[in-house]
Amino acid sequence: MTDSSPASFRVGLIGFGLAGSAFHAPLISATPGLQLSAVVTGNPERADRASRDYHDVIVVPTAEELLSRPDQLDLVVVASPNGSHAALGMAALAAACRW
Repeated sequence: MTDSSPASFRVGLIGFGLAGSAFHAPLISATPGLQLSAVVTGNPERADRASRDYHDVIVVPTAEELLSRPDQLDLVVVASPNGSHAALGMAALAAACRW
């Protein structure tokens, strides 16, 4: 008998403010085939919350650190404030081209 379940995509989440913590992280975690693997937040309280709420997640303080881990990610979700959203999205795309 073969396993027909979909492979899990390891997701890195940039941003753990309202959008990241209330919407993206819970939906990623609840979606079959997705695994929340890493969260970016420089806020210590949010980092503690991410670690507490998602036990297997790696929490890093910068997007650069997240994007330097190509062997640990399959896709990136950007949930940062509007002012940084485009630049972080472009950085994620550039990193994916190097992966």
